[in-house]
Amino acid sequence: MNREFVGELRRSSVYPTFRAILGVFVAIGYLAAVAIAAYGATSGVQAGNYAVLFVAVLVAVFVAIVVALVKELASMVADIADAVLHMASAPREAEHAKANGNNFVSPTDLANLARGGRP
Repeated sequence: MNREFVGELRRSSVYPTFRAILGVFVAIGYLAAVAIAAYGATSGVQAGNYAVLFVAVLVAVFVAIVVALVKELASMVADIADAVLHMASAPREAEHAKANGNNFVSPTDLANLARGGRP
């Protein structure tokens, strides 16, 4: 249920530009990690110094891990902002839906259903 909710939040995000820019920076970060590993491999092998290769690979792995962590943290911040806005707009959406004769499930009802209870 939570993964579906987060997926829906991300599809209907209020911050699509932030998420797109984040994707660009993540791609650049991963490309930098590959470039570091490739540079270390070519430099280390050509010079016959495998310590350079080893250090370059370690730095590349570290960069890739940091990029992944920063991506997750930035996505969490955007998810939290989207969730807060979603929850804040729920009462207004419920009033609008009821006025138009539609059924509406509130966030509280969804939470109760997720726990196996009744809405």
